[in-house]
Amino acid sequence: MTFLRLVLGTAAAFCAVSCSLDYGSEEAAETQVIPEYSFTQADFMQYEDGQLSLSMTAAGMEQYRDDDALYGCDISFFVYDEDGSVSADGACGLISADTNTDSYTLSGGIRINGYEEELTFAGEKLRWNGSTEQLSGGSGDTVSITQEGDSRVVVTGRGFAASGISRTYAFSGAVSGTIETAESADEAHD
Repeated sequence: MTFLRLVLGTAAAFCAVSCSLDYGSEEAAETQVIPEYSFTQADFMQYEDGQLSLSMTAAGMEQYRDDDALYGCDISFFVYDEDGSVSADGACGLISADTNTDSYTLSGGIRINGYEEELTFAGEKLRWNGSTEQLSGGSGDTVSITQEGDSRVVVTGRGFAASGISRTYAFSGAVSGTIETAESADEAHD
């Protein structure tokens, strides 16, 4: 979950720089919403201690000052370990962020891969609370988690909640899943 906090926090930080832009009269500003910043085909890179720690691309990203809002579309990212290897990657169709409360909503074909944990999270809508390090889906939203390793475990359910602090997850709604071991895969091919 730390990699998600890093990605979402970095996106907000890139766009949270302030300056005053004049969009015309106050009357015009009241009738239309204009972003403070707007980026297209943007590539972002974050370095920590001289090492690349995050790379992110966005087809579009906008930041709004008055409501501390940030919106992006067609986002993809890679998180790097200290040795330069990829520790996580992911993508989503849309992201909205409230930089004031450190809360984020991802939607549209979400995929987040954590290589150390060998986990993949997939869904259509997830929320991240950076203050509490909680990742959650709505009670009616379906989330799938796939874990690779000696066996392949796929769990799909509703009412998803995960803690980045305790590194645990749970579903409050209906859940289904499969476990495939190397032996069961061999038997299926016989």
